[in-house]
Amino acid sequence: MSQDLSLNLQQSILNASLAGNIDAIASLFADDAVVMPPNDTTLFGKAEIQAWWEDYFQYFRIVSSAESEHELTVADDQAFERGAASIVIVPKEQGPRSVMTFGLLPSGNVDPPGRGGSPIGSGTVRSQSGQGPIAT
Repeated sequence: MSQDLSLNLQQSILNASLAGNIDAIASLFADDAVVMPPNDTTLFGKAEIQAWWEDYFQYFRIVSSAESEHELTVADDQAFERGAASIVIVPKEQGPRSVMTFGLLPSGNVDPPGRGGSPIGSGTVRSQSGQGPIAT
């Protein structure tokens, strides 16, 4: 995989996510793809990737994104991509505002709040009951 192909793939994912097109996003991944979303569990395979996006778009929509880092490493028949971006999301429904606080661990990693929920993308948290974001 070339750097140009990787950047084209990232742009395709961005375009599909801005449009909220889950099928288009899922079509860009191989059946055995592995994705590690920020502040969430690792996704194994296209079905889990699609389910993650379905869950994400149930509550949020993405309005903009700006990539700040991009690195591609190719080893044999595998490609490893690492990147960072600033993404602006908005809730699909207006509700009470909440503030999420994050701690800094001695290792320098961010310690997200653990309020008994399961993380869903980019630092957001949903309740175990699936009732939407929980305030912290």
